[in-house]
Amino acid sequence: MISDDIDMLAQMAVNGGGITRLADFVAQPLVNRGLLVTLFDQLHQTAGQAMPEPMQIFACVTDHTSLTPKVRALIDYLKDALNQC
Repeated sequence: MISDDIDMLAQMAVNGGGITRLADFVAQPLVNRGLLVTLFDQLHQTAGQAMPEPMQIFACVTDHTSLTPKVRALIDYLKDALNQC
């Protein structure tokens, strides 16, 4: 299944639909309730466990004139914040 709805992906996984990649704020409550299990846990890495691939995030603007100083500042802030994760 393919979906751009994170809640739908979570429900498919809970209902036996397989493996999915979810944001922590969606997955953690389901893990806490025992409805999902974590496959890639960077804090508790064990031998033989796979490492997750980094997620690529893109910022899109319509053209060069859309890249105002405020937009550039937001992109720089997000880049710095996401690099700290």
